[in-house]
Amino acid sequence: MISRKLRQKIHRVLSGKLWRPRQTVQSCPHIDIRVWQRKGLIVSGMVFSWPGRSGHADDLRVTVEETRVVLRYRVQAYDNITAAVPVTWTPCHFGGQRPWFQCPGRERRRQCGQRVVVLYKVDGFFLCRHCGELTYQSQRQDSLSRLPSKARKIRLRLGGDTALHTPFPPRPKRMHTNTDARLRQEGEEIEYVLLAAMGQKLRHMQQKMDNLTLPSVRVPSNKLRPNR
Repeated sequence: MISRKLRQKIHRVLSGKLWRPRQTVQSCPHIDIRVWQRKGLIVSGMVFSWPGRSGHADDLRVTVEETRVVLRYRVQAYDNITAAVPVTWTPCHFGGQRPWFQCPGRERRRQCGQRVVVLYKVDGFFLCRHCGELTYQSQRQDSLSRLPSKARKIRLRLGGDTALHTPFPPRPKRMHTNTDARLRQEGEEIEYVLLAAMGQKLRHMQQKMDNLTLPSVRVPSNKLRPNR
């Protein structure tokens, strides 16, 4: 019996996607139903245009119905596209309801139907992250490459800037002393690791330069004789 991973690999080979690098969620245009809800657009009968992050769609028009939203847009590869995306609602803990997209993608000949708040435009269609085979930018990096962004986030949370060579800012207002001390300690440890890694890299480069032997150049004997 063929395993699931092997079937997926065969499918990617046949579809020509095996050697194509996976796109990231940061690089794909997307639509967020939470933004529409905050703007009061998720009302049955509402029709609106949403150019925002619709990407290469010339005109994304959204029609809100009772249990779904209908997306109408135009892309170069498929011309006019009409896609119906189901919408479900769940109750919130403190009252009200929260809307969700249900992914219209298909997996194993069945509709995905995963409940998400963001759909990404992949190959001209709005899909969830799993159906679009998307990854996060941080997943392409190793643990050491993630440390600079983590250190910058800590500095921003403490009210400073993203420069790692500057001193830490004073404790922000309304931040607990223990939280401030924990973030500072974590940030200092991360920056110490980055400095140690940089020093190790410089030492490694210096060793490579020291071991580098320049090719010997033979000078013809007639060039060494003084001119008379």
